[in-house]
Amino acid sequence: MLSTMADLQSIYKEFGLQGIVPYAFQRGGEAYRFLIKKMKEEAPWYLIISEVTTVPYLDMTHSGAYAAVCLSEEQAKAVCDRLAHAGMLSHPVKLVAAEEKENAMLQIRDLGAIGVQIDDSLLVYIQDVVAAAEYDGFKSIDDPLRNSAMNTVLYMLCQKIAAGIPHKHLLQYLFCQIQAGHLLVPVAVADSAHGTLGKDDFIVPIMHTEDGCSVVLVFTDTASFQSACAYDEKIKRLFPQKLTYVAEYRFLVEMFTEKDGVAIVLNPGTANLNIDRASMLSLETAVMTSADGKEVNDLADEEDPVPDFLK
Repeated sequence: MLSTMADLQSIYKEFGLQGIVPYAFQRGGEAYRFLIKKMKEEAPWYLIISEVTTVPYLDMTHSGAYAAVCLSEEQAKAVCDRLAHAGMLSHPVKLVAAEEKENAMLQIRDLGAIGVQIDDSLLVYIQDVVAAAEYDGFKSIDDPLRNSAMNTVLYMLCQKIAAGIPHKHLLQYLFCQIQAGHLLVPVAVADSAHGTLGKDDFIVPIMHTEDGCSVVLVFTDTASFQSACAYDEKIKRLFPQKLTYVAEYRFLVEMFTEKDGVAIVLNPGTANLNIDRASMLSLETAVMTSADGKEVNDLADEEDPVPDFLK
């Protein structure tokens, strides 16, 4: 048993963080805190990124979703190979600078993960690494929209869809969250607007994809919209003022009614989940009434049940 900080320093000097992991399973213990300190400061590590969503890959335990972190390139490659066999395409990103590590951990927090799993073994809780968010969901028009719980479902769903894994009930659960929550819809000032702007002076622009589809962009949170504006030139040009409207579900329903043939794209650039009017009506029906009378969360015997921690 380790008894002093000198023991940890000696092991770290000889074996790196991989040598500390076996001693760090006691949350809050000296080795656990030492490992987190080194991860935040000097020790490089590899974050596993989903090829489908381009955000950290999410997996789950009985208590919550987590991102995958590896302490060596070899271990990162092994994890990606294992995921590939299950149809989950991914790649590792090496993080060295303290700032990029902190940004990665904040992103993981905002994806609703409870922590990161180190080398397929040790779970490090996200709240032990970065500050917890003060709120989730819609707080006020002056505060960023956050939807960490919705993001967990959304990105795990996208991973399942791409891998060909059954996902019907997870999709229904996401739809329930959309019905009960808020989404961010980017808007632009109408050409006819002048003087003091009112609500009628703003429009929801329609984008036309390369395959001829008409879509409206919708985001789960402010951070996702800002990221899309930063990395997608077309979105940046379409919304130069970065104006947004915090929308409830009924706004989406009205939009589908008013804009015939238009679909929404949820979190373009990452999730890229397309939902058209027919799909929304189908989901609404599935959630409200089912042939066997089961609730969406009563899925223990189904092949793709909603994870307990999402209920």
